[in-house]
Amino acid sequence: MEQVFVYGTLKVGHSNNDLIEHGNFIGKDGILGWEMKDLGPFPAIIKGNKHIIGEVWEINNLEMLDMLEGYPSFYNREEIDTHYGKAWVYYIDTKDNSMLDHTTIQTGEWI
Repeated sequence: MEQVFVYGTLKVGHSNNDLIEHGNFIGKDGILGWEMKDLGPFPAIIKGNKHIIGEVWEINNLEMLDMLEGYPSFYNREEIDTHYGKAWVYYIDTKDNSMLDHTTIQTGEWI
């Protein structure tokens, strides 16, 4: 089993939650050191200095999320610390400077 921190369409009540709903919802959480960008139908995060609000889930199929997130060609992923232990998070590398042009979601929460 792997833990993942989700902050967009994978959260409860959003369009892709059915991909992880058979996993174990661990709890809501927030992470520091990131910035959320609005890409239209979904968000992305980049490394920054803001707070991101999301959920921690325990799942048994990280490969399925890799396919959804386009890892490693679109999103990267890294293991981060959460209040519930280590979890994977998907993010965009800022080497792709076009990400900097997207609107920042100041609240850090995808609604």
